[in-house]
Amino acid sequence: SQDDEQGKAFKALAFNDTLQINGFSLLAEKKGSVKQFAGETFIIRFNSALSLAKSYSSRLRAEWALQGASVVNLEITGQVARKEIDFLNKFIERYQFYDVEKKNTVATMAIRFLDDQLLVIGDSLNEYENQVEAFKEKNIITSLEEETNRLYQKIQGFETQKFQYNLLDNYYKYITELLKSNNYNGI
Repeated sequence: SQDDEQGKAFKALAFNDTLQINGFSLLAEKKGSVKQFAGETFIIRFNSALSLAKSYSSRLRAEWALQGASVVNLEITGQVARKEIDFLNKFIERYQFYDVEKKNTVATMAIRFLDDQLLVIGDSLNEYENQVEAFKEKNIITSLEEETNRLYQKIQGFETQKFQYNLLDNYYKYITELLKSNNYNGI
């Protein structure tokens, strides 16, 4: 309506009275002395969340403090300095929370991957240990000791390569699953 767009003027209002304006309830409470505000006119504007977000977004400037630094200088301009300071403080608080959450998610995913790999490694070591014991039992002849040591060293090299290839394969499978589920935070 015309009144909503132009606003409403109230000549005199009492403290602790509730006003209904554009579907909003407004309560003016007196806290401390208000003598310096006597006779002043106050303008109260209600903005939609979207228009308010666009307004702040268009006025917010972010620049690196130094080239290559991890510190960012934030600057915003507006008519009420206290309001802009409150916005910046809350913006920084929310960003820090987001940053910590993102790092926690990445760390959790990395730990989950490493735990899975440790289980695979543990199983592989147990299997390898069983194979070594079986090999020792079958080849106990002392005259073949040098040949046994040579073959054992060769087997160890192959097992190390196999382990590395299995680790890479598991990592690629893990990344593939993340990509399939559109979960890019852990990459």
